[in-house]
Amino acid sequence: MPDQDGPPSPDSGFFGLDADLSEADAVILGAPYEATVSFRTGTRDGPEAMRRASHQIDLFDLDVGDLGRHAIASEILYDWGARSDDVRPAARRVIAALENELDPDPADIALVDAAGAELCADLQKRCAAWHARGAFVAVVGGDHSIALGPLLAAKKAHPDMGVLHVDAHADLRVAYEGFVHSHASFLYEFLHRAGPVPTVSVGLRDLCAAEHRMLTEHDHLHPVFDRQLRHARAEGRVRALFDEAVGHLPPSVYVTFDIDGMSPTECPHTGTPVPGGMSFDEAVLLLEALHHSGRRIIGADLCEVAPGPEGPDSIDANVGARLLAKLVGFGLLTRDSGRAHKVAAAAGEKVSD
Repeated sequence: MPDQDGPPSPDSGFFGLDADLSEADAVILGAPYEATVSFRTGTRDGPEAMRRASHQIDLFDLDVGDLGRHAIASEILYDWGARSDDVRPAARRVIAALENELDPDPADIALVDAAGAELCADLQKRCAAWHARGAFVAVVGGDHSIALGPLLAAKKAHPDMGVLHVDAHADLRVAYEGFVHSHASFLYEFLHRAGPVPTVSVGLRDLCAAEHRMLTEHDHLHPVFDRQLRHARAEGRVRALFDEAVGHLPPSVYVTFDIDGMSPTECPHTGTPVPGGMSFDEAVLLLEALHHSGRRIIGADLCEVAPGPEGPDSIDANVGARLLAKLVGFGLLTRDSGRAHKVAAAAGEKVSD
């Protein structure tokens, strides 16, 4: 058990915890990649800023218990930050050409997509190994394109899983700006590859007409638009809305969380901020609803945290690190609860949550 009354080493992992990667109950993997961002940059700095900000978080948490009692390991793949920097100029050229109604260079598109495909394969392989060991895996971006590999790994390990998607955007664009591995296309690409996975998207408020049609025409997609949340908030039934939303999901759930699903007052430097969205408390309430429904969180990612000029001292890094603690904590809680229910079922007993 780590000393909870002293500061962790500046070089220690997330939350000051440094379990061995091969023995961890939970693994936090940083993927500082943002090649295709279409508005503001900075998300590549999110994992490192959140790691440093997380050292100020008390391990004891009233919602999820004591994180310090778990073996939590972490690793930030700094090489992917460098790779992102290498291909970002090509992405900029593509975006600039489109903005000027010119044809982008296919070689630039191919260069960026090749890097995205390699990242996807790398993260999928890493996450698959930890799923095989029964560890909870949380991947920290970077932009939302990093989620595809972890999602594919989770789907292979848990074929009957569903997805809880928190985002201001639908991310159902087909090769947005020409990039298959775009941050705005990751969910489309996942569903295109994996099939009709039950998916609940919460906080949507900035999407195109084609995405809206897709959301409303497919039975496996269950959007919770921001206007629904706004009305539920005014009428005092936010928890009821969340309970209804998670009711569409199967027993095993992967959570993919874009920080811009929350209000930009919580994380103002995120790449594509949109007015509206959830408060931090409402985001925790959503995860709590998932936990209390009896569903198991089998993996997660947290994306689009850009710390801004203050770095790890920014509100963005602070909020991101605290949300990550809730995601990991609820993931471990639902894992332990699931184990308890299995043991109890085998003995013919009941377990209260």
